Amino acid sequence: MGWWIRPIGHVIHVGPGDRWSRRSMISIEPDLREGLRGLSEYSHAFIIYILHDRRGWDGRLLVRPHGLEDHEPVGIFATRNPNRPNPIGLSVVEIVDVDEEEGVLEVMGLDALSGSPVMDIKPYDYWDIVWEPRVPDWWCSSINSWPSWSPRPGRPSSRQRR
Repeated sequence: MGWWIRPIGHVIHVGPGDRWSRRSMISIEPDLREGLRGLSEYSHAFIIYILHDRRGWDGRLLVRPHGLEDHEPVGIFATRNPNRPNPIGLSVVEIVDVDEEEGVLEVMGLDALSGSPVMDIKPYDYWDIVWEPRVPDWWCSSINSWPSWSPRPGRPSSRQRR
């Protein structure tokens, strides 16, 4: 069984810098712009998008997490690897501005490329908070290989410290 899903908009601009500091713009389809009403009352949102530049799934169900070559492979669903059976991306973003009239949402923290179709926007609220998630040891052990700007467990991101 297949599903037909219509994009509600597209990423029209991804600014310079790392994921956490760059500003991205999402343009919403004209007939759906009224759906932005009230979104500016939230500080963050989930953006669900299509990994449109991905070249297709290679069929692998086991991958080395975070590129850790010395780590035992884990299942694709236990990673954030973009090589997935369905090219669906998810980012929690900070809302910078909502222009309801022009249908443009400006955000920070979007891990998508210009041209990525946006499938949905959902407000981030207290229903979705997990205060102390459990993660595998390999996830924490890979911290030293992360970029310096990347958030760390127990330490706010550089954006949060401002």
